[in-house]
Parts: sequence; C-alpha cells; structure tokens
Amino acid sequence: MSEKLVLIEGIVSKLAKSDSENFAFYLQEETGKNYYCFTTQRIPIVNLNDNLKVIGVPITGSKIRVEYFENVTEKKVYDVTKGKFDWSYKATLWSTLIITIITIIMIIGLISIQFLQLNYVILLISSIILGLFSIFIGSTLLILIPLTLMLKKNKEKKAEIRRSIEQLKGKIND
Repeated sequence: MSEKLVLIEGIVSKLAKSDSENFAFYLQEETGKNYYCFTTQRIPIVNLNDNLKVIGVPITGSKIRVEYFENVTEKKVYDVTKGKFDWSYKATLWSTLIITIITIIMIIGLISIQFLQLNYVILLISSIILGLFSIFIGSTLLILIPLTLMLKKNKEKKAEIRRSIEQLKGKIND
C-alpha cells in the first residue's frame, strides 16, 4: 500500500504539541489554508513565522504527518524518516535466526540422547528439558516472528516514503 505524500509551502502560524506530546505546528499557506503538522520530534525544531516547505502524509483533512521539511528561513533541512530505531529490525531478525538454530540443535541433541541405551532417569530428564525448552523457545518465537515481519513491513514503508521524498525534493528545488 502506497502512502500519498503532499508538498505544502507556508509560514508557521502557531506552535503546538501533538496528541502523543511530540512537537507540532500550524502551517499557513499563501492561500490562507491552515494545516496541523506533527512530527516525531519532542523538541521544537521551528519558530513562529518560519517559512517552511513540508513533505508529509495527509492523515485527515488538514492534519499532516511530517516526513521531511526544509526551513527556508534558517536554511536547514530535516528528514524525519531517519528514525532512531532502524536497528530494531536487524536485532529481531538475528534473534529469531539464532533462537531457531539453537532450537534445532537442542531438539536434535535431545532426540539423539533417547536413541542411546541410557537408563530411565536420563531419558526422563532429557524429555523434561526438551518440553520446557520447547515451551520457552516456542513462545519466544511466537513473539519474535510477527515482530520481525511487522518491522520489515515498516522498513519497506519507510523506504518507499524516502523514494517519494526524493522525487518531491525536485519540486522543492524548482
């Protein structure tokens, strides 16, 4: 699913806080239309009466989630899509792979113990260990696999937004 990005140019008319206590501001176009723009930043990154060129995703009506903007007044550029948590996808992916490999090795090892001619106590202990390990690892994988898939989807979505931003940057420079 592709998110439609919009390019808005205007002047900051009011500073605000978003519903999640992040920084937000009202941007007024030359036509007089006001937009409520919010970011993922917690600190104010613009001032009143700054001239901005904003690229963002329209949420509802005049509400815009800012992905990228250029502060013409201060000659600064902010790319909000570059998040702090880009490492989380790699971490969950590696965790899932490592736990899966450990699980396979553990199951093969515990099953092979049962084919040896050992006494009943060792077989019972290995079965209990296999059962507990399966419960622990199974529940961990039930959390990690969907989390990895969700983070992969978010990463692909951010990459698509970044490509769209690059296309719209040409319009900003014109």
